[in-house]
Order: sequence, then structure tokens, then C-alpha cells
Amino acid sequence: MIRLLLEKLRNLFSTEVPADIAACEFDCREVECLNKDFLTCPRRLQKAEALKKLSEAELTSNCDRVPKKTLNSK
Repeated sequence: MIRLLLEKLRNLFSTEVPADIAACEFDCREVECLNKDFLTCPRRLQKAEALKKLSEAELTSNCDRVPKKTLNSK
């Protein structure tokens, strides 16, 4: 019961930050950016590229774990 209460409280005060703005939220000293600054920000673009590569690497590593069975195999 206490665990459920704590989970509800945590969900009220914490939300997950979308990956595309995580670099801005956690790694940047700027409080607010103009749209043109956001679109060309080297820190944000570098972080987005790193996340994309990590995601692609996870996808390919998960594909290696999928059993390779064919319909004709027994």
C-alpha cells in the first residue's frame, strides 16, 4: 500500500524527458533557446546522432537473438 502511494507521488512529480530534448534538459546551461538556435545547436545534434546510433545498434543486436527458423524446418 505504501509502495503504491509512493509510486503515485513519484508519477505526479516526475515525467520522462523525450530523447530528442534530453541533451537540452540535462546537459545545457541555457534556460531557453530560440527556435533557430535549437535547430542548429551542435550539442543537441551531437547527442541526437549518438542516441540514433545507439538505438540502431540495439536493434541489430536484438535481431541476432531472434531464432532463425524457416517454415520447412522441424
